[in-house]
Amino acid sequence: MLLMRSNRVLPYRHANEDQSATVVQKAGRVHPITQLLFLRSLDAARYDCAAPINYTFGVGMPTFLALLRGVNVGKAKRVPMARFRTLLGELGYTNVTTLLNSGNAVFRATQGTPAKLAADIASAIETKLKVEVPVIVKSAKELSAIVSENELLEGVQDHSRLLVAFVQDSKALTELAAIEPLVTLSEQFLIGKGAAYLHCATGILESKAGEALLGKAGKEATTRNWATVLKLQALANEPEA
Repeated sequence: MLLMRSNRVLPYRHANEDQSATVVQKAGRVHPITQLLFLRSLDAARYDCAAPINYTFGVGMPTFLALLRGVNVGKAKRVPMARFRTLLGELGYTNVTTLLNSGNAVFRATQGTPAKLAADIASAIETKLKVEVPVIVKSAKELSAIVSENELLEGVQDHSRLLVAFVQDSKALTELAAIEPLVTLSEQFLIGKGAAYLHCATGILESKAGEALLGKAGKEATTRNWATVLKLQALANEPEA
């Protein structure tokens, strides 16, 4: 992992969206049913986020978040959040909740890797909504790791100026190193194990690094500001109804 500040690359040290009102909408929750058994037991210490996850429907289903890239900006790629929630329900996911209008959903699924879920969601959106949009899915555990490894929090007063870039395949993070030469003295850029982080102290719109991250350099990523990331984590950590 590289910590990039002020156009310098520093050795990584191990560590722990919007200004508008939060808009959280939920689909109908499914109540647990009795006499449910796990299809297989999982040892938490050996849990592999990339491995398929299979649970009996109900208690204990893992939580995921789906992030859509570049939707509902202008008139292009319109994905109404109500229709998005319905679509996720049609795929068999439960406890579906959306946040804001930028394509963020938290849900539970009985099986599948994050990559497989992302592919299924992208296919359903293209088939039913006639919109081709990149989808990134992370498990709640992966999101927790991404939050905990952010080293750029010290001194950050405005969470809307701290961006987190999510990718489906961690190998895509190496491509984001191309942004580093654009980082100015007032900015900080960190490439972590599961995401990249960019703090634009003087504002994202004034940042060439921010423009690159949101543009072609970050084409394999989708970004959310820190305020939105924390709201998504709170939703992902809600107990199952």
